[in-house]
Amino acid sequence: MARLSSLIVALLVPTLMAPAALAAGPDGRTPWMGAKLRGNEVVAVLRPSPAAVAGLEVRDRILSVDGATTQRGADVARAVMAGRIDHISVVRIQRGDKLMSLAVFLAARPDRDETPADAPPDDPWMGPSAAPEIQPTPPARAPSAADDDIAPVDLARYRGEVVVVEFFATWCGACRETMPTLNGWADRYGASGLRVVSVSTEDEGLLRGYRDKVGLHTVVATDPDGALSNKHGVTALPTLVVFDKAGKPRGRYVGGGRNLAQIESLFRDLMREGGGREDGPTF
Repeated sequence: MARLSSLIVALLVPTLMAPAALAAGPDGRTPWMGAKLRGNEVVAVLRPSPAAVAGLEVRDRILSVDGATTQRGADVARAVMAGRIDHISVVRIQRGDKLMSLAVFLAARPDRDETPADAPPDDPWMGPSAAPEIQPTPPARAPSAADDDIAPVDLARYRGEVVVVEFFATWCGACRETMPTLNGWADRYGASGLRVVSVSTEDEGLLRGYRDKVGLHTVVATDPDGALSNKHGVTALPTLVVFDKAGKPRGRYVGGGRNLAQIESLFRDLMREGGGREDGPTF
């Protein structure tokens, strides 16, 4: 147990507590923060994740969570899993010689449909090996020069179209599983006013090689500073956001599989709408 608690991924280890003690949501899932610990010291922060959004940094020491003292990684896991999904936990930390408190908005622990966005490719819990190998497929239509150029994401260029954005990563197994469906959407609805955009924080060259290898039919774009990911609260991959023709977000879905039919129904309805709502934020 000492060895286990010396290095854990916070809140990805539900077995540290008896099931009855977990603050599971209605779907049986448990709270999650997204930080890797050695003892109570942070050695990695998944990005994006609730911990990253709250400002937790590598080398921070977590002293308490919601008033519960945390001297070991197991203490942190117990304290956070005793919290509630979609509620704020107060995390007291030491950063250098300073003491401070962070407000962490706890998310649901990702399942196999949802990969933490910064989980390493060789993570035994979830990674590329979790998905079947995808064979390259030729594009059903030739992409335009603009679509073919991988560049920082600019959704405003698609105003007037319904846009489905998938936040993904090349190593994300669950993202690979959604690819055939997204390719199908791009091919079937592209000429009717739907734009499917795959957005990643990864390097442009890496994305180009991946796109060409697996045969993505979607528009591929980079989010180099994570601004769009942060704006839409991306804490797990894939996350899909549907925008209407005016650029207003109309639906946000974490994970692919079970959500794909609902997403298709939504964007088909939006394609039949007029220009979209004019109030509220866009893209």
